[in-house]
Amino acid sequence: MEALWTRFYSLTLRFGELLYKDKAIGKDIRAYSDLAFAFSRERNPYLFNADLAGGAPLNVGVYAFSWLSLIACHHPDNNKEYPSLILSAMMKTIDTGVDKNMSFTMMWDKPRIMTVGTCGIGIATPPDVTVRFQGELGDLIIPVSSAPQVARQGRRSL
Repeated sequence: MEALWTRFYSLTLRFGELLYKDKAIGKDIRAYSDLAFAFSRERNPYLFNADLAGGAPLNVGVYAFSWLSLIACHHPDNNKEYPSLILSAMMKTIDTGVDKNMSFTMMWDKPRIMTVGTCGIGIATPPDVTVRFQGELGDLIIPVSSAPQVARQGRRSL
């Protein structure tokens, strides 16, 4: 539930306005979202236990997924339709079998956009870019997707 609160952040609403009302980056071409943490097994044993819903997708992947689906699904041309194609790949831990890293690609017909998300529980995402929407006029970037505070368009702060 915590990740789904992202939709109520004022930054999320402003991000949507910049994309669709202001058309700050022009036509939406592609989007990328990544969230990964370098979790310690000793401090976070449940993350490495499949019986306790461990693994990257259920614990951090929902943040990457929610940004991409919120923005694409709520596009004015979309009518809140699901993506037409979803592909994913996972790398499991050898000893416990939980999903350590995951990538997923979603193709949307309306708008015609491809979104790519990644998540992991082994190596941390650099904090400067976790969500990036790229258009012909520039990029919209959100540094930390789990608790966004600042967005950038190109090199300018918003």
